[in-house]
Amino acid sequence: MKEAVIYFGPVYARLIITESEAPATPLLHRKVALHLLLKELQRTPDEPNGSAALEKTLSEFLAIAEKYPTEPPRIIVSSDLANAEILVLLRLFLKRLNLPPIELPDFSAEFEILHHQLKDLPADFLAVWISEAHLRFINVKQDQPEFTFNLPCGIVPLIDTFLKNDPPDPAEIIALRDFLSTEFDRMQWHHLPEQILTFSDSGAALVNLISGSVRIDDTQSACFTKSQLQNLLPSLTHNYKSQIARLPGADPDFRDYFLTTALLYEHLLDYLGRESLKVYSQSTLIW
Repeated sequence: MKEAVIYFGPVYARLIITESEAPATPLLHRKVALHLLLKELQRTPDEPNGSAALEKTLSEFLAIAEKYPTEPPRIIVSSDLANAEILVLLRLFLKRLNLPPIELPDFSAEFEILHHQLKDLPADFLAVWISEAHLRFINVKQDQPEFTFNLPCGIVPLIDTFLKNDPPDPAEIIALRDFLSTEFDRMQWHHLPEQILTFSDSGAALVNLISGSVRIDDTQSACFTKSQLQNLLPSLTHNYKSQIARLPGADPDFRDYFLTTALLYEHLLDYLGRESLKVYSQSTLIW
């Protein structure tokens, strides 16, 4: 029997169809950039609730799933969207179609799934979860999360609060840097773990931009250095997003995220006292 999952994240909606006996090897994987978190914060008069693209994509995914055929698809929504008003509209739309209710796993469940799917992780490490909605630090001991600390530094809220112009004004960059410095100063570590790993779709896209090429296997880590990041930042701060999106290795779906992600990683490297960091994509999640 074939199974279908429709997953709504802050950037992408995904349709994943698998054989129930081998869920780790998708028969079909489609993705569409919806930027639901950006739409949540940046409503427009033309689309005040931001739901038209979501309903269109969901209808198209359902039509594809029917051709296989599958059981009624699971509809899973990222924890990044847990407080989004658009969820109310999605629930009503699913109810009209007589589809199962939304599954809304909490962050701990998402991290647990990703943690067990990645094979090259050490037993002890500090995980930095840099998502579009949140910045979280998770201390992992013997493969078990010990504690989580959150900072209000999600990539999309930072964009919405500080970066109003394209390219940004110098005052906007200064204000964002000052905010990040203040937030990072709130954390005091007596002893940092030797292994520090970051998990971020925006970070993975930034690595591709720095390297000038796209990674083939998102299940493997990539790495960038502080000097590479500092060499890239002037280009990000002085060019239009449309110009940056045309650079080699740039994913145009992340053009709005590159600068904020780079500034966040810059402060993270300084705070942790590291010259480089490993980055894993969060999109390796297979439900």
